[in-house]
Amino acid sequence: MKNNYWRIWVILAIFAVGIFLRTYQLHNWLDFGSDQVNDAVRVGDVVTGKTAWPLLGPDMSKSGTGGRSTRFHIGPIYYYFEIISAKIFGNYPDKMAYPDLLFTVLSLPLFYFFIRKLFSLNISIILTGIFAVSFYALKFSHSAWNPNSIPFFSLLFLLSLWEFAKNKKNNWLWVVILGIALGVGIQLHAILLVLFPATAFFILILSLKKNWKISGKWLMVFLIAFILNLGQVVHEQQTNFSNTKIFIISLFGHGKGGDANFLNKFGDDVDCHIEGNVYMLSSFGDTECNFYYMKILEQSISVVKNKIEYTPLFLLQISFSLLFSLFGYGLLIKRFKKEPDHEKKYLWGIIILYITLSFFVFLPVVNSNYRYFVHIFFVPLLFFGLMMDFLYQKYPQDKKTSQLVVAFALLWIVFYNGVSIYEIVKQLATGTRSGNEEVVLGEMELIANYLSSQSGSQRNIYFMELNRYSNFYKSIAYLTDKKGIHIERVKENKTTLDNRPLFYLGDNSKDNPDFSLPGYTILTHKDFGGVSIYQLQKIR
Repeated sequence: MKNNYWRIWVILAIFAVGIFLRTYQLHNWLDFGSDQVNDAVRVGDVVTGKTAWPLLGPDMSKSGTGGRSTRFHIGPIYYYFEIISAKIFGNYPDKMAYPDLLFTVLSLPLFYFFIRKLFSLNISIILTGIFAVSFYALKFSHSAWNPNSIPFFSLLFLLSLWEFAKNKKNNWLWVVILGIALGVGIQLHAILLVLFPATAFFILILSLKKNWKISGKWLMVFLIAFILNLGQVVHEQQTNFSNTKIFIISLFGHGKGGDANFLNKFGDDVDCHIEGNVYMLSSFGDTECNFYYMKILEQSISVVKNKIEYTPLFLLQISFSLLFSLFGYGLLIKRFKKEPDHEKKYLWGIIILYITLSFFVFLPVVNSNYRYFVHIFFVPLLFFGLMMDFLYQKYPQDKKTSQLVVAFALLWIVFYNGVSIYEIVKQLATGTRSGNEEVVLGEMELIANYLSSQSGSQRNIYFMELNRYSNFYKSIAYLTDKKGIHIERVKENKTTLDNRPLFYLGDNSKDNPDFSLPGYTILTHKDFGGVSIYQLQKIR
C-alpha cells in the first residue's frame, strides 16, 4: 500500500471517470429504437401479469431462412434480468437497462483484475484507463440490449476458466463462477453460444489429460450452465426442437446469406479484424468495416466499378491498421512461447485459443458492424499492452525514449476516443441525436409529452411521418400509450379520417419552412432537435 499509494488513487480515479461516463444521463440519453421497444413491451407484459415468463430470448438477425418468424432465438436470461429489474425499480425502459448498466460498470474492475494477471502494475493502469474512456465500450453503456453485458461475461468466462483449469485443490468457487459465466454467456448472443462451449471443450480435454479426477468439477460446471438454460430446454421439448433446428440450419450456412464463397468470407473476416482492432482501441477510422484490404486485392486481380482513391490519409489508415494487427498477433504468439511463468503461459494459451475460435465462429456471420466483435473487445488492448512491454524490454537502457513513445501513443488514443465521445455528446446535449438511424428516450419523451398536451381530452390520435423518420413511431407510441393515448399510424394518401387530432412528424421547420400536406393546413407546430411535430387541420 505504501509503495503504490499514488497508483491506488490513479486506479480509483480511472474507475470514477469510467463509471461517470457510463452512467451520466442514462435516462435521457438511453437508446430506444424498435428493438428496445419490442423488448420493453415483452418485459412489461410479464411484469403486469399479461404473459408468462418467456422461454426464449431475442432473435438473431443473421439466422433463419426468411423473415423474423424463422430466426433463431437465444436463451431468455437477458429478459429475466430486465424483468427482475422492472419488478424492483419500475416498469419503464431506463429501469430495464439497469442490469446492462451494472455489468458495464462491473467490467471496469474486472478488466483491471484480468489484465493485472498478464502485465505489470503500470501497464495495467494504462490499459484500464484506455478502457474507461473507450468510445467503443461506451457505446454499449446507454442501451438495454443483449450484447451489452458480453464484455463482463467474456472476461469472467476466461478468468474463471483459467483459475479452474489451473487445477488447484480448493477451486470450487471458480467452478461455480465458470458455470455461471458459461450459462449466462451462451444466452447473450449466438456467437457466444458456439464460442464459449468450444473454448471450454478444448480446455476440458487438456485438463482431463492432466488429471482425470477433475471430471466431477467439470460436470458441476455444465450442470450449473444447464440449470441456467432450463427455459430453452423446456421450449425445445414443447416444440420438437424447432429452435435448435433453425440454429443448425444457420450454423451450416444454409440460411440467409449462407451461399457466399468461403474464401471471400475468410478474407472479409481477416479484413474486419484488422480494421476493427484499431477502431476498438482508439475509434480511429471508419465506424464500420469497409473491407478495404479485400477491395484492394480485388482491384489488383480484376476491374471493379468503384475504384479506391489512394489518398495519403487512406494509405496511412490502412498501413497503420495492418501493422498494428501484425505486430499485435505476432507479439501475442511470442509472449505465449517465451512466457517463463507456467500459470501466465496457460492464461495466454487460453486467450489465443479463444481468439482463434472466435475468428472461425465469426465466419458464417461476417458483417461490417463492429458490434459483432464485442466479445473480443479486449484484444486490441492486449496488443497495446504487449507493445508497451516490448518497448520497455527491448530498450531497458533508454526508458525515457520508450516512455515518450508510449505517452505519445496514449495521447493519440485518448484524443481520438475523446473526439468521438464529444461528437455524440454534443448531439445528445442539444437534442439532435434522434434521426433516421438513432432514437433516444429523452427526445422521444419530449415529443410524447407534446402530443399528449396538444390532444386535449382526446385519447385517440392520428400520426404520420416522413419515411426517413419511420423508426420514431414505435418509441413514441409506446410512451404515449403509457399516458393513456393511443396513436393510429396512417399514410398520407388516406383520406377517410375522422375528427381526431392529426400530427405529422417531419423535418425541422427551420429547414422546411414551406411544409404542406394536400388537403390540410398547419394548426401549430413545435421543433424537437432535427425534426418538428406539425398539428394539422383539414381544410374545409
